[in-house]
Amino acid sequence: DGHAQERSLLGEVLPTLQPGELWLHDRNFCTRAFLCGHVARGAFFISRQHQQLPFESSTPWRRAGRVETGRVAEQQVSVTDLAGHAHTFRRIRVELDEPTREGERVLYVLTNLPHNAVSTKTIARLYRKRWTIETAFQQLEDHLHSEINTLGYPQAALFGQSVREMGALL
Repeated sequence: DGHAQERSLLGEVLPTLQPGELWLHDRNFCTRAFLCGHVARGAFFISRQHQQLPFESSTPWRRAGRVETGRVAEQQVSVTDLAGHAHTFRRIRVELDEPTREGERVLYVLTNLPHNAVSTKTIARLYRKRWTIETAFQQLEDHLHSEINTLGYPQAALFGQSVREMGALL
């Protein structure tokens, strides 16, 4: 649905998650229901943290060294689902050497990947790779001018129809 806000469709995405899958997503998909839904379905996630996600810190920050883009640290946090069950996630902080396009110097990433199986640095690198793929799609769109300028908004469509009818009358 090209006109629906992405978050409104997350409930339809949850049933497609399969046990053992790893989903990487941006902060717009970082909701309690969606993250906890991964856990319920046996899937894993790496998600940039949305500032409105409620959580409680469980541990202090622990330094994890450096990756190519900056310093990395980790802490455990608790996110309570809508049924009142607490879930422990890993929260990773990447202090960037260079700011993002939006000027951000610190990124926070959440994951339910087990600490003994995937290192903090690996998670930071995986999220960076997702970011690289998204940037490549943006560059393709820019170079190919593939964004279609339509009259997709109701007011614009009504205006376009009015102009068309006025032209027919003249």
